[in-house]
Amino acid sequence: MASSTQPHLEVCYTVPQYNYIQTFYADPEIVNKASAVSLTSLDLFFKSKPSTVNNISGSTAPGVLVSICAVENDTPILSKTISASLVKVEHKGVYVFDDASVPTSFVFNKPLRLPTGQTYGIIVTFEDSGYELWTNKQGDAILGTNTPSPGSNLIRDGKLYMSNNSDIFRSLSDVDLKFALRVARYTANSVTRDLLNKDYEFLTINSQTGIFIPGELVHGTVANSAGTISVNAGNNEIVGTGTTFTSLGVGQYITAVSNTTHFQALRIDNVSNTTHLTVDTVPMFSNTTCNYQIAPTGRVYHKNELNDVMYLVDSSANSTVLFAPNQIIQGSLSKARATITSLDIINVDRINYKPTVRTPADGRVSSSFAFAYTPDGGTNYVYSQSNAETVNFNLDTIQDIKDYDAKLLSRSLELTHNGLYSNSTTGVYRKSARFINTLSVTQTGTNIYNSPSIDVGELAVLVYNNRISNAYLTVDANSIPIDSETRPVGGLALARHISSKVTFGVNKFPEDCKVYMTAYRPLGTDIKVYVRLHNSTDSDAADDKAWSPLEYVTSSAQYSSSVNESDFIEYELGLPSYPESAVTIPGRFTSQSANAVLVYTGTDANSYVAVGDGIKLYNELIPTNYQVGIITAANTTTISINDPVSNSNVIGAGFKIDRLKHTDIAFNNAQNSNIVRYYNSSRVEFDKYDSMQVKIVLLSDLTYKSPKVDQIQVLGVSA
Repeated sequence: MASSTQPHLEVCYTVPQYNYIQTFYADPEIVNKASAVSLTSLDLFFKSKPSTVNNISGSTAPGVLVSICAVENDTPILSKTISASLVKVEHKGVYVFDDASVPTSFVFNKPLRLPTGQTYGIIVTFEDSGYELWTNKQGDAILGTNTPSPGSNLIRDGKLYMSNNSDIFRSLSDVDLKFALRVARYTANSVTRDLLNKDYEFLTINSQTGIFIPGELVHGTVANSAGTISVNAGNNEIVGTGTTFTSLGVGQYITAVSNTTHFQALRIDNVSNTTHLTVDTVPMFSNTTCNYQIAPTGRVYHKNELNDVMYLVDSSANSTVLFAPNQIIQGSLSKARATITSLDIINVDRINYKPTVRTPADGRVSSSFAFAYTPDGGTNYVYSQSNAETVNFNLDTIQDIKDYDAKLLSRSLELTHNGLYSNSTTGVYRKSARFINTLSVTQTGTNIYNSPSIDVGELAVLVYNNRISNAYLTVDANSIPIDSETRPVGGLALARHISSKVTFGVNKFPEDCKVYMTAYRPLGTDIKVYVRLHNSTDSDAADDKAWSPLEYVTSSAQYSSSVNESDFIEYELGLPSYPESAVTIPGRFTSQSANAVLVYTGTDANSYVAVGDGIKLYNELIPTNYQVGIITAANTTTISINDPVSNSNVIGAGFKIDRLKHTDIAFNNAQNSNIVRYYNSSRVEFDKYDSMQVKIVLLSDLTYKSPKVDQIQVLGVSA
């Protein structure tokens, strides 16, 4: 678990304008010697403010800004202003009292974590003239008394700096501001919180017209709701006729539909009654009798036009309003349209959980996670805490999910599966991902000022889907399965690696090819290795050659442990003795020594083969007795091959012939001392080669179970 016992300061490198900077010392002695504290708010006390808003700053709502900066060597460092500390109170929210008794509170958006034992600066900026703060000046009478003020402790209470025209900071030795800092005190030494996935919709689309804009609202088209509405451009009030707006809630969407070019999804901000509501964005068009729809809505999060994929975030789908296949979706700004082909489910094979985690010396953060899955491999998606795995907080580590087929569902699909993680009371959640986070400290009592934390605002879970499948076979014109990866380009496999081409030296022609591989290959997966060999005397281009599949010579039936990813196994692979057979011709053949004509016992030999096909002549009882050739002629009773029969073990009557699946892959030719041979596109034979490439194809029945290659050596050797 990655953690730090020393909190750090997160800064933004900007130099804010200011009127005052009041420094203060974060004293560990008054917070039970905590190494860090969390500021929740800052109080200032105003003596006066401008009676009217002059807006000298040009702000849309002028007021007073505060922020916190670092102080080094008794000097405020404006370039190290903490980005999360900036808070603004508008003019109307500033309280003025003549006895400095009522503060104006500047509440931070989230607790501001500061290491103790250091000095910081409170930056105060007025966006209008006329503001005056209560101060403590040495020698002045304390308010309501005749007692002169002794001033402040310049070490503990800090110093006051006023704005000047230079970059040199000079403090006022006898004046400081009246201010108060509020620090969080934690009442429990352990707490557990759930983090759930956002409401995503993973869509495959088609029939797209126009271009969707990232971040725009997209809605699905549904039937018009009862009644009509009046919308006015620039006015966020919606007035209905014959409507029942009270059935809607804040945060839902209403889609105003004037015609095919004027429509807009609008988020409901407030519902007044059955005929009046307000939205948080003003309409872009006007229509006093406009139709409207209560449609599922989301924002464009990711789009890939090439693959017809679009992801939405912040989906408004609920149990009655859903995105669905065949539904048309439209963009409110772009006016783009598309049809949903499918609501998709993301395979979650690996994750990298990257929260901003802070832990004090006596604190601890532990997390676990689980995703939806299908217990029967079907379409019934459920959630089980028994699948929970401990989070590895190493930010450079990607965790594999190895024990189940984890899924992340579109929001509209989550709502239709009751078995997903839900609120134990209402069942509202129905989420497909759950991260359980426990924060604890070893302290006891009520004076806990330092707490471990996870910054949810900066939380990221990177989800990885292994692009892998077990698909690599296709079929030929006769419906015979063939290896698609032998093609010069393409192939059905999703995961492959192709090496650079290696060219041997002048007149260096290897006679065989050997591959030595160290790999993780659990049961249910496979690693296929192919080589592309080329002889420089071949008129075909090297890039147009077929990929020749290699065979496992050793350890072909040995598989790695499914739970130990370090269980690497050494394999040896080599070229096959002949290409794979496609079909066996019925009947038998008779051959003669040094004769290329094979006589068929039947009368339809040419119905099974054609000129240019590769064949294997062999002894059915002893399959290792064979000879490979290319058909040069065929009729009903004879087949002629390119080379006369030279293997004495297949001379005579009663032999079989197979038509081969691939005529252009390399093999070790037993009739020529096992020297590699291949045929080019003109069916010219080539023995030996002088350039090669390797292709590795990864296959798996399940995406979360993937093989890995640790090391591979490809050697051109003599036969």
